[in-house]
Amino acid sequence: MRAEPTTPGSTGSPWAIVAAVFAGCWTVTVTVLAQTGGWAVDQVVLIGGLDRLVPLWPVVCLLTVLLVAAAALPLALIPRSAAVRVTGRVWFAGALALGLLGLLRTIPRCTTRRTSPRWRSWPCCWRW
Repeated sequence: MRAEPTTPGSTGSPWAIVAAVFAGCWTVTVTVLAQTGGWAVDQVVLIGGLDRLVPLWPVVCLLTVLLVAAAALPLALIPRSAAVRVTGRVWFAGALALGLLGLLRTIPRCTTRRTSPRWRSWPCCWRW
């Protein structure tokens, strides 16, 4: 008895695809919960009349990146299927991009002294 040859597109085992589905569900769940939780804390602080918590968003972004990357990195390295590895690498790169772009929330909003309606429609830090 000979083993059947595998084709280059063959995954060999369905477990890599199952792991990819679980990693995708984990990624969506962690991102939605972390961003919603951060937004809710930010709104409660603002409703309370306090200033924004500047370290809130870096902590939320770091937590999200760590949890998503923890699921994406093994998916990018372990499976034999090239398609699943590429999927894991793209999710890992997306987690890093989420972390970098999420840190932009730490930049405080500028205020302007100009009172004309024309200036209110432009970002306040622009100087002409």
